[in-house]
Amino acid sequence: NTVFQANGNNTSDYPIYAWGANTVITLTNNSFVANARQRVLFGSGLFSTQDVTLWPQTGLEAYELTADLTIPTGITLTVAPGITVMSRANVELRTEGYLEAIGTPSQPITFTSATNSGGNQWSGLVFEGTAGEGNGNLNYVTVRYGGDANSLNTACNASGLGFNIGVRNVLTGTVHIQNSTLRSAYYLCNAYDANDYGLYVEESRVIVDNTLFQANGRNTSDYALHVLGVNSELTLTGNSFVSNQRNRVLLAPGALTGSDFALVDETGLESYELTADFTIPAGITMTVEPGVMVMGRSGVELRTEGHLEAIGTPTQPITFTSATNTSNNQWAGLVFEGTAGGGTGHLRYATVRYGGNVNSLNSACNASGRGFNIGVRNVLNGEVRLENSLLRTAAYLCNAYQAANHNLYVENSHVTVLNTAFTNNGSSTGDYSVYV
Repeated sequence: NTVFQANGNNTSDYPIYAWGANTVITLTNNSFVANARQRVLFGSGLFSTQDVTLWPQTGLEAYELTADLTIPTGITLTVAPGITVMSRANVELRTEGYLEAIGTPSQPITFTSATNSGGNQWSGLVFEGTAGEGNGNLNYVTVRYGGDANSLNTACNASGLGFNIGVRNVLTGTVHIQNSTLRSAYYLCNAYDANDYGLYVEESRVIVDNTLFQANGRNTSDYALHVLGVNSELTLTGNSFVSNQRNRVLLAPGALTGSDFALVDETGLESYELTADFTIPAGITMTVEPGVMVMGRSGVELRTEGHLEAIGTPTQPITFTSATNTSNNQWAGLVFEGTAGGGTGHLRYATVRYGGNVNSLNSACNASGRGFNIGVRNVLNGEVRLENSLLRTAAYLCNAYQAANHNLYVENSHVTVLNTAFTNNGSSTGDYSVYV
């Protein structure tokens, strides 16, 4: 019930400054009037010894962080509805304990930069679970203008990494983001314009519901969302992707494959893109839901040693294609390998196109090479089944060698094909639609 009024005469002056590991500050029903900065300034070391709640105060614009601030293991920071938390350049809010930020539709919570005008102005929210926690619950929250170098990747060069939210090693508990917005993140450090994402997930459990990914990134290496790690679990429901540099989810090799998982269709999401060869291990099922597109980069194959379930519909077909998505010989296609006892698949209302690159069934880059859209080998325990699908526009070309190419290659395997079209395959007389 105290008034802070007319304190300071320049932008470095604040009505309250608090710092230090043993500091405990409680603010209730205060008013901020005509101060140089209508903000509470937090220095290093706060939140170290007990749970803290940031409450709204009349006239208070924000709580501003001057340096990296960590919520330690065993400590909860609660951010009340209507609060804005700002961070200076290269500053992150790092959660090793628990962050509770539950806003409302009329009183959302905002995490943003102190400048509050554009991307690459702070380091974002970091959830780090190495010590066993790092959990969070964000509801009706906006996180924006991140992208600076951070504790998950401190490099200030071409290998740097920026984001609005970064989650690593959170496997006990989850980070849950719902009814929120992640927008306008990009990385720029010493003129290096490296990779950045709205959300970065590495070896963590993350749930995202009804959340908007908007305007993240500014070059073609930037994506709305990036997932790494065999043990990662990502649940997406009812989210929207708008005007990101790439409206795609980027999947690193092996991401999500520690248990059965699904690739779901989301509003505005163009595709799930594979950065390198991606294997579905024996005993694991990857489900691709209707309407989803899966893209592979040049030389990349989607290899099934477990089971691939891709059941589209006439109105929501599934597409497997290249990341470039324009012509043949742009990725290595789908491989079903049954040597370990699995390698099965069921594709219905699916299009597989633009394959032909060197693959794991034939790695030769010469006249004895062989390309395809789908290759099946040693699948004898079960089958690969294609129904109501389309295989088209595959061709092999490697180091000027134009070797054999097929829409479908079958070796020592059980394959059933029903009501499926094979079109526009190959570029020479040695190319056939199907080779058995």
